[in-house]
Amino acid sequence: MGVLRNTGRTATTAKISEKLAERLRGEIASGKYRPGEMLPPEAVLMQSYGVGRPSMREALRILESDGLIRIIRGATGGAEVLELDVVALARRAGLYLQLRGADLADLREARSFIDPGAVALAAGRKLPADIETLRRCVERVRICRRGSDFSETAADFVEGLLMASGNQTLSLFGLVIDRLLRQEFHRFVDDGKGWASGEKAERFAREWSNVVDKIEAGDSEGAVAAWNEHREKNPPPSLTGPSRSAPLAVYPARRGRRRGENPL
Repeated sequence: MGVLRNTGRTATTAKISEKLAERLRGEIASGKYRPGEMLPPEAVLMQSYGVGRPSMREALRILESDGLIRIIRGATGGAEVLELDVVALARRAGLYLQLRGADLADLREARSFIDPGAVALAAGRKLPADIETLRRCVERVRICRRGSDFSETAADFVEGLLMASGNQTLSLFGLVIDRLLRQEFHRFVDDGKGWASGEKAERFAREWSNVVDKIEAGDSEGAVAAWNEHREKNPPPSLTGPSRSAPLAVYPARRGRRRGENPL
């Protein structure tokens, strides 16, 4: 294993740690270190890569901030490799979109292109386990009476469609958008309004069931048409009023605090 030590006098700890973090990312991505496993002890890593303790610890902090590892303190601790978390990825993507002024309508527009593709691919695969997952969502939505329950069930149904597509890239981007929408919908959805009866829930169950039936039959064109019709007839609650153009607030601004209040 090649060392990362730079013999030049201008080398900085930051540059060395960034290179080391990149090397370790590659080894995690290649499967050398798998989720649930511990990285070698700090002293072993330092010797293997020919770096000092400050550079090694900074590299590990970088990986921790990426959500790739967690540092376990104590004599028997170390750096544990984590399963990649789409929620953490969504927060990073959300920060980027928030800084660029994206709003809910922007996310919705992206979904209008991703979801039909997932539906078409799902119908091409029509795997029984995926279809069963979607049918469970259909049964869940029948009994929804609160906005929050409905929005979570609807998001789970879309997630089921994405996973049923079998396309890892499409699923990843779709899931990132899904996580952002879940958070944003909770800012605006009224937990009671519109859910006093089961009529709306039953309509969604019927329309979702139609989509799943066509997926199970392998009818890609019919499934996409049924899904698009459902989405056009039932826009999400948060996109039907003034909140349609509300900017994303993945990291909302904190209002002024009272004197003596904890800033966190």
